[in-house]
Amino acid sequence: MLNVKKEGMIISFKDGRKKVITHEELDKYTRAGCGVCPDFTSVYADISVGSEGSPQGWSTVIARTEQGKQLYQMLLDKELIESAEVDEKGHDSIERTLRQKEERSRVNIEKMLGETSKVLP
Repeated sequence: MLNVKKEGMIISFKDGRKKVITHEELDKYTRAGCGVCPDFTSVYADISVGSEGSPQGWSTVIARTEQGKQLYQMLLDKELIESAEVDEKGHDSIERTLRQKEERSRVNIEKMLGETSKVLP
């Protein structure tokens, strides 16, 4: 199982071992565009799924479009998925992570623009 926390990405193995990869180490393998993209929840997707704001073993689902809502409802109706409300703590966690992603994006864009202005006349 994968989980991203303050200390980094935590990989939990079936035998109980855990491996933590720091954010600094992960940054080496992150696409440059990810650092400047403020879109934490895939705002243009019909449905977004992630673990932020959910208890362990659950996923947070955001259905944005009519097609996304219909698909989500169909999955519920066919009992292919279970549903529960995200609590206030979960909402706060999503909001906090969203703001952090937006701020990281802003800082990285400013950094890129600053480096560009040094190169261009």
